[in-house]
Formats: sequence, structure tokens, C-alpha cells
Amino acid sequence: MLTVVNCYNRLSTINSVDGYLDICMDGVYQKEAPGPGELYGQCAEWKERNCCYENTTKSLQKPEPWQNFNLNHCGQLSPMCRGHFLQNFCFYECSPNVGPWLVKVNGMESRKERFYKVPLCERECNLWWKDCKHDSTCVKNWGTDFDLSSGTNTCPGYSSCKNFTEIYTDATDFCENVFDRTWKVVQNSSEPCMVLNFHNTNPNYNVAKQKAQSIYSNKSNTVKFGTMLYLLVVIMLTIPKM
Repeated sequence: MLTVVNCYNRLSTINSVDGYLDICMDGVYQKEAPGPGELYGQCAEWKERNCCYENTTKSLQKPEPWQNFNLNHCGQLSPMCRGHFLQNFCFYECSPNVGPWLVKVNGMESRKERFYKVPLCERECNLWWKDCKHDSTCVKNWGTDFDLSSGTNTCPGYSSCKNFTEIYTDATDFCENVFDRTWKVVQNSSEPCMVLNFHNTNPNYNVAKQKAQSIYSNKSNTVKFGTMLYLLVVIMLTIPKM
């Protein structure tokens, strides 16, 4: 469950489009600002501009639990399915294009922020689901529902391992819920959306830029309206009463 905290929030001080585009998630494994850097394995796509470190991407490729998170909690994931989850982790740790969707959160040891409801292209979600739907899990929300008392994620006592198709109704249900609303699945033609795999130029930059422009425009209009309202009140107070 997403928990937003009422304390200083650096995100509320962003006052430009570039401010949303030149920011990394506030986490232990992230850089302070996006930049180039050699990355490893599936994460290498982000080497031209990223928010993560090479050591982080190396650790992602190892078979043992990463950051105490075990993908194989209901037996070994199939190689194709595991590949999609690793690509998702690469995006989560390395993407420099999530500024417009960052939110302040509480209760996460490795980070003070997360991104929330990032638009994911439907075709990306469908491919992920196709390669994972015959694998097994025991909970629907991998961000909140596991038993973490042992130091790693294990199935709660009330649960049992089931096929993904018994846990999720369809591809959208899976992509939007498996990591606690990190993603919002959108039809590819309905609005700009993110991809998890790309070659050479990262197309997600333009998606983030359009969203940042929209947020900044709405903020500017709100400020303008507030200023006009304030001036109107001042004028009304200074008009002599008849």
C-alpha cells in the first residue's frame, strides 16, 4: 500500500520542466542526478543516461535474491518470465525518466520515493503477461502481501502457490497490481507510454517530457488564477463603500 508522508517533499519544489527531467528517485541505489555510466546485462540499454550504478546492475543478474527479494518464491520462474521481471527491475533502478511520477513515501528502507502509475504501453504488458501467465505465485501484490518476517519475501501462511492465471484476471490486472500500482497500462495509441526494452535512443524521454510539460502548465495556470483572485480581493477591499 502506498503511504505518502506529510513532511518536507523536494518534489513539491520543482518549478520547471527540466526539474522533472533531471531528477532521480531518492534511494540508496540511485545517483543524485541522471548521467552516463557503464551498466551490466539487461540494464545496459540505459548506459547513455541513467540513475543507477554498475554494481547495482551486476547484482540484478545474479541468481540469488536481490535486495532480499526472491523471485522464485513458488519455484523457479521460467527463463522468459524472469527476463521480464529483471527488465522491470532495470527500469525501476536505472530509468532517468520517472520524475513526473515520483511520489514521497514512508516505510521503505532503501528509498524515500517511488514512482506511481507510470503509463506502460499495453503491448509491453501483454508480452510480460504472455511469458509469465503459466508461472506461479502466492500473492497478488508483491509490494505489500508477502511475509517479510524472515528477512526475505515468503508466502504468507494463509496463501498457496497458484498459477498466475488464478491470481490475476488478465494482463492489465497483473501489470498494474504485481508491484502496487507502479504501472498504469494504457493503449498504445491513447497516450504516450513507456517501454521496458529499447535499442539506441531511449523513447521514454519524450514520454516524460510531455508529462512534465503538462504538469508545469497546470501549475502555472493555478498560480496565475491564484494571483488574479488575490488581486481581485485587494481591489474589492480598497473600493470605498457607498
